[in-house]
Amino acid sequence: MGKGRGGGGHTPVEAKESGRSKQLVKIVEVISEGEVYGLADGMKSIYFDKTPVQNKDGSYNFKNVQVEGRVGGQVQDLMAGFNTSEKEVGVGTLVKKNLPLTRTVTDAKVSRLRLTIGVQSLFKQEDNGDTNGTSVNFVITIGSRTYPVSISGKYSSQYLQHHTFDNLPSVPFIVKVERTTDDSTTQRLQNNTIWSSYTEIIDTEFAYPNTALMGVKFDSEYFSNIPTRTYDLLGLKVKVPSNYDTRSRQYTGMWDGTFKIDWTDNPAWVLYDVVTNKRYGLGGRLGEFGADKWALYQVAQYCDQLVPDGFGGQEPRFTCNVWLTEQRSAYQVINDICSIFRAMPVWNGQQLTVVMDRPADPVWTYTNANVDESGFSYTFSARKSRHNAIQVEYADKENSYEKTIEYVSDDESIRKNGLNVKKITAFGCTSRGQAHRTALWLLQTEKLETKTVTFTVGAEGLMHIPGDIIKVADTHYAGTNIGGRVLAVNGKTVTLDREITLSGNSYLSYINANAKHQNIKIISVNGAEVTLDQPPLGLELYGVWSLTTQQVTSQLFKALSVKEEDKGKYTIMALQHEPQKEAIVDNGAKFEPVGTTVLTTPQISNIGVAVNADGSVSVDSSVTGGNGIVKYDIRIYKGGVLYDVRLGQPSPNLNIDGLENGDYSVLIQVKNDNGQLLNEKTQTFTINKPPVPTGVRTTGGLGNITLEWDWVDDATATEIFASETDDIKTAKRLTKVTARTYTHEVGAKQVRYYWLRHTRGVNVGPFNQLSGIKGESAVNIDAELKLLNDELKKTLQGSFEAIVEVNNKTYSPYINIGKYIYHSDKNQFFVWDGAKYEPIAMEAEKIVGKLTAMQIATNAIQAQHLAANSVTTAKIATGAVTANEIATGAVGAKHVATQSLDASHIATKSLTANLLNVDSLSAVSADLGSVTAGSLKIGKLNGNFGTLFEVQSTGGFRLIARDATGGIELSSATRALHVWDGGAEVVRVGKLS
Repeated sequence: MGKGRGGGGHTPVEAKESGRSKQLVKIVEVISEGEVYGLADGMKSIYFDKTPVQNKDGSYNFKNVQVEGRVGGQVQDLMAGFNTSEKEVGVGTLVKKNLPLTRTVTDAKVSRLRLTIGVQSLFKQEDNGDTNGTSVNFVITIGSRTYPVSISGKYSSQYLQHHTFDNLPSVPFIVKVERTTDDSTTQRLQNNTIWSSYTEIIDTEFAYPNTALMGVKFDSEYFSNIPTRTYDLLGLKVKVPSNYDTRSRQYTGMWDGTFKIDWTDNPAWVLYDVVTNKRYGLGGRLGEFGADKWALYQVAQYCDQLVPDGFGGQEPRFTCNVWLTEQRSAYQVINDICSIFRAMPVWNGQQLTVVMDRPADPVWTYTNANVDESGFSYTFSARKSRHNAIQVEYADKENSYEKTIEYVSDDESIRKNGLNVKKITAFGCTSRGQAHRTALWLLQTEKLETKTVTFTVGAEGLMHIPGDIIKVADTHYAGTNIGGRVLAVNGKTVTLDREITLSGNSYLSYINANAKHQNIKIISVNGAEVTLDQPPLGLELYGVWSLTTQQVTSQLFKALSVKEEDKGKYTIMALQHEPQKEAIVDNGAKFEPVGTTVLTTPQISNIGVAVNADGSVSVDSSVTGGNGIVKYDIRIYKGGVLYDVRLGQPSPNLNIDGLENGDYSVLIQVKNDNGQLLNEKTQTFTINKPPVPTGVRTTGGLGNITLEWDWVDDATATEIFASETDDIKTAKRLTKVTARTYTHEVGAKQVRYYWLRHTRGVNVGPFNQLSGIKGESAVNIDAELKLLNDELKKTLQGSFEAIVEVNNKTYSPYINIGKYIYHSDKNQFFVWDGAKYEPIAMEAEKIVGKLTAMQIATNAIQAQHLAANSVTTAKIATGAVTANEIATGAVGAKHVATQSLDASHIATKSLTANLLNVDSLSAVSADLGSVTAGSLKIGKLNGNFGTLFEVQSTGGFRLIARDATGGIELSSATRALHVWDGGAEVVRVGKLS
């Protein structure tokens, strides 16, 4: 017994990768002016894409990282491995054999040239399916010199090589890269070549004095792109007091005014460096003594004081951590640094000094006795300028110094007055606690310090400078004598220029000869003569005094300006000062307000005027609390002429409609029941309402509506309101633009109504009309067709593909010609009666056209739908039913009742050869015994050739199949099987005669 031998198949083998390209990234970057202290914590202070190179536990997140740094001293060493200057020029182009690439080098300082070339992939697939490496060759030409280069191996992805060349020709010279290997013409060979870039290298020996540098080298396999590099750096070393320890923030002994060089984040010494440094600061203009170092010494100590950080610990009150990377106005930089420690810069005539917002003793006292006859004039901040929520942006050191928002709010004020948010940036702030205190300080300042005083004095106005704290003892404001001049001093007894009244513990205050504020307790009073607890040392004759009692005290203000008016007269403006604010902000303390008046009648303290959105003017006045009933006389002046008067009003607030453009003033007088004038206030305002919009028109676009109107001027903006109905009450404000056109995106086939009005600042003009301007967007044809198609599908589910048109012959002329449709769900016909579709019964003679398979539902025609004997030959047109009208396999036994077809149903000789498709009649077309009685002939013989199946009337049958070469015949009549070959019978089986 033999054994077969079969061949085995080959399993394709892929060769190993020859390697992968790896690029070393080398970066040298300037960090800062020098000299800096250095990295805060070595490699842990270097971050690639916000990930530290070294973790706190000493492990590394990246390998093959080299770092070299210089702190920026006047004399510093070269950075080893970073003593070149490189400029990479991208090419990124495929190199074809017949299309070499060229570039030109023009920089005469270039010492070397590095070309980066390679392949997108490199491999070939053998006929047996194996994948192997291959090679590709280049020629690099630099000037007149050529250098052959070859890359071999298997690389499934991009592979690049560096080739460095020196001994370069004189510039300008051409660099050419050409491919000598034929280009691939099949997918089985991958060897596309690419010139990625070239790098111009300049060999240098630059130490970059006074510049802090960082050089880093790392492997490109860790990054898909060049990562961002950040450094946690202890920055510039600056001048600090010689007795100051910058780490412990302690000052030892008395300072002699000398400095040392060290790093610090104390904003006072940062400011001093900016002002005095001659290389990058103002030292070249202001000189060594351009800043008041003694004032800054006090500021620095205030900044270093420890306060709660909000997390159970303590931190310095103020620190400055800032990286200035762009040139800015010196004034802006100085103001920004001063804002850190709540100060403003002041030039005192000789040098720059600062004035802080912090508690301090008053340097001078002003009373009704040492100001001119106009007395003290007060103004109050508007309600809208008193914010009750602050958003502070700062660089959060706990989150990689990312910009973070700290939100602080006065919830009680928000509930009372509504939300009024202010956004600020805390300059140089990296602490959340400091950011929180910055916001809280601003909130308390706007809440507590709402009053400004203005008054005129003689030469005494020169006794203070802006920023100093002054005391105002205003008898009229207080409602009692609280200040004046001293007429005599006799030991502990002092005679004043007016009588005073005491309440509880009371103190006499004055400024002594050494410009120090003194408070001495009052033992007793007799009219204008008071006895003190101790002799008032330094109190001079005609000196100024003020009174503090449990009920009332003098007001404190911070001087903002001293302005010379006439010769020997000075106008002083000062802002209310609340010394308790510091404790509230830094320590969360709470204080009861101190009384500054004994008056109990309401007083007008401030008048606010606002132009409303509807063009009306609202006068909103602030009234101090008090006892008694008062009324208000209100007068409106236009251009100095009385315009409107309203006397005896119960409220100082009112709305005024219909004011024309012009300059106005409102005077409000407070009067008691006897008609006596208690106080009055005046406020000016301007009405500059814009005109009514003209030329308003709309244009419909595809999904939008464009509005246009006539231009007014650059100072006039336009507000646009819109509604889906022509009712201005439902209109909502869309936008406010300074333009003459606006496009409103509404979607296709939409209708909107528009109203326009112009604005100028707070002044609002009237709407262009009461009825809206109608605009309609265009129809999206594609969308509409899709929508119509979807609706037709829903409405005509399973119905006729085309609506059958019929003629109702009952009426004439054709006034009732309609559209008939068939509803597949309801299995019924419907006709349109002019208003709706009505169900009908269709009569066969009314159908004009054809019924297709899609128009007759499955099982739709059943026995009960056909009248007895209704389907006759007369009902079916001659030749109407063909193979095309009967689907393949459509007529089965289930469609014909048992023994329902007999000879009477088929016309005599009506089923002839030309009516039957022989190819379509098979055994599956009739059940056994279903064809009986009579004869059936299928096929046709032409002479002795052809195919014929015949059922004879005698019950016998014949099956004949012949062609020119032979054939076969089976006959029940002869009870034999006959076989022919070439026309001659050669075989007979069965009866042989």
